[in-house]
Amino acid sequence: MWYFVLIVFGFWNGAFSENQNCIKNLRDACNNHRMVPKELPRTEDELKASCSKFENIKRCLMRRLNMCGSDNDYDLRIARSDFPRMIETLTEICQEDTELHASYVRHMACIKIFVSSNNKSQICQDYENEVMDYLRGPIQRKQLQDDEEYRYKISQCLVQLLSMNCFITYISDTCGYRAGNMTIEIIQKATSIAEQCPSSIRIDVIDLLNAFESATEEIMYVKRFIKSLNFS
Repeated sequence: MWYFVLIVFGFWNGAFSENQNCIKNLRDACNNHRMVPKELPRTEDELKASCSKFENIKRCLMRRLNMCGSDNDYDLRIARSDFPRMIETLTEICQEDTELHASYVRHMACIKIFVSSNNKSQICQDYENEVMDYLRGPIQRKQLQDDEEYRYKISQCLVQLLSMNCFITYISDTCGYRAGNMTIEIIQKATSIAEQCPSSIRIDVIDLLNAFESATEEIMYVKRFIKSLNFS
């Protein structure tokens, strides 16, 4: 769900779990406004048009989300946690006197190339599989908590982080480090991984990311997301 702001309004194409009936109904109901941008803006004029449409649908989105069911539902709980942050970040991107807006305008044409590529999902899936294959042994060797549930939580947290790291890495490599830094800023403002990466596993997750970084010399940008949780 984190990539909602990176695709800008692209959650209509799958950022929420499709098996969540309430979230799907929210999407369908607000889509009746016929105002939802169908793709990532490439020019400043396209961004202005998308932002104008966004203003017309965000009230619908917030109202409908609050009508969804119980917070006992994991996906819905995360949606309710992240959604206001996503809305606020999109609002900042749309506000023309902000640094984030200026930065986004500079980089959006390049970012669209990657976001619009047909193989982006496969690229990041291959990346996640490669890293998880490397870390499977270290995860199994964790002795502090010798139970399957603990290792499962670590794996689920890592999958979320690696998806983010893949996007940041490819944006940095394709569009430059400033675009990568902007992507990090957007992700950090728009989402929280506190639910997916609970405090009980964070030290071990950082150790695992450090181990992979040392062995491969690949940058694990997402370590800062975990560290920021520990000091927030």
